[in-house]
Amino acid sequence: MTAAEARYRAGACNIGEAEVRRRWRAGWGGAAMTVILWVGFAFANLAAPWYWLLALPAFGAAVGVVQARSRFCVHFGLRRRFNFGDLWSTTQVEDAADRSLDQRRSWQLLGVSAAIAIIVATLGVLTA
Repeated sequence: MTAAEARYRAGACNIGEAEVRRRWRAGWGGAAMTVILWVGFAFANLAAPWYWLLALPAFGAAVGVVQARSRFCVHFGLRRRFNFGDLWSTTQVEDAADRSLDQRRSWQLLGVSAAIAIIVATLGVLTA
């Protein structure tokens, strides 16, 4: 087992520091876009239904932050991969049980992210 594989934990941790930093940046970028859009809608005095569009960047922000905090990449989990090295360098997960745990975790994190996005959009609609 390589050093990279020693850090991989099925369903719990499939990315290293470089990948975590990348997801933090994506999360903060999505959060910034959500705020910019929300403020833009408010200044434009748009009707409440427009605020449902906040769910899109909020979902991106949530996915980034949830992945960074959990040290688990949804995409890698669904593709049966992990990475503890350089960006864009992945290793295949060989064990079928590990792949199943990774896929289950990926869907859980996507569900949490979707719930966050819906909450943010709902708050937007309610404050419009």
